[in-house]
Amino acid sequence: MQHMARLIPLFASVLVLTSCNKPGDFFYVYPVSQHISYAEPIKQMLGSNQLDILWVIDNSGSMMSHQQDVMNNMNTFISALTTNNALDWKSGLISTSDGEQPYAGFTPGTELLSSDPLVGQKFISAVARLGTMGDGTEMTFDPVVDVLTQYPTFRRPGAAFAIIVISDAPEQSYTNTATTFIKFLTQTGGGSLAQTYFYGFLNPDDWCTATDDDWYWTGSPFEAVSNAIQGHVYKLCDPNFAANLQDLGTNLGKEVSMSRIYLKQIPRPATIHIIYQGQEVPGGPQSQGGYWVYRQDINAIEFSSLAFAPSQNASVQVIYDVDNGVQN
Repeated sequence: MQHMARLIPLFASVLVLTSCNKPGDFFYVYPVSQHISYAEPIKQMLGSNQLDILWVIDNSGSMMSHQQDVMNNMNTFISALTTNNALDWKSGLISTSDGEQPYAGFTPGTELLSSDPLVGQKFISAVARLGTMGDGTEMTFDPVVDVLTQYPTFRRPGAAFAIIVISDAPEQSYTNTATTFIKFLTQTGGGSLAQTYFYGFLNPDDWCTATDDDWYWTGSPFEAVSNAIQGHVYKLCDPNFAANLQDLGTNLGKEVSMSRIYLKQIPRPATIHIIYQGQEVPGGPQSQGGYWVYRQDINAIEFSSLAFAPSQNASVQVIYDVDNGVQN
């Protein structure tokens, strides 16, 4: 053991354990945290001013009241979304029935554009045409994959993309699982989900009284997608549907326009530093004088303001240690 003691100073990262009941000495090496430091162009941090929204609305027989809620409150949603006046958005509408063509937004003459003052009324009319005579096997994944494959230009390059699902039924697609659906969205998003959002008004039994087939949120395909893609899910049975739809519009408009740096590794939050022209950019809430916060839910550094960097042609230095799972 004296020989072992002489070696200890030479191995700062090695923990030496001995036991009287074991024949030898055991070495446990803590993995060293990887240190990350790179320049991020400010232009690549900027949020999008374009947003493509795909609505998937259940058109089975139990959805009449819920569709009416959507129609009654669509203009409220649009008003909340357009609080950001610079946002250029468009919408498309499909049903949960297998093989149906889109109801609006994909073909000439059916466009739903933010620049159109009648866009709200046009969307309401499209939902009325969608109706409640659709397939009793309700799907989200297959119809979304089908329509985006058939109309690949619906998603504009560089635009944020949001899927909004309104259904009281479980996901029942024949072809796509949650895994293949997420993979498809990643591929069509240029290899990333950074600008993809998933929102829903859903009705699982563990949240609401069933009005369609029984299903539970925990372990469901919808939960898997919601965990993988940023966004939010609301209870379809919540009587505050109008307020929730307004909240969705506000949240979505804010989310897509935020300036962020999406990190490729999980950091130790305390080790994150943002440097601009040799000076540290203060972190923390804007109300406390900070310019950025780390959002664990999307693994991104989110900026409340870029006032510290008046030139978009400059870069910031991003520095952090990767979380290796070991508590120091």
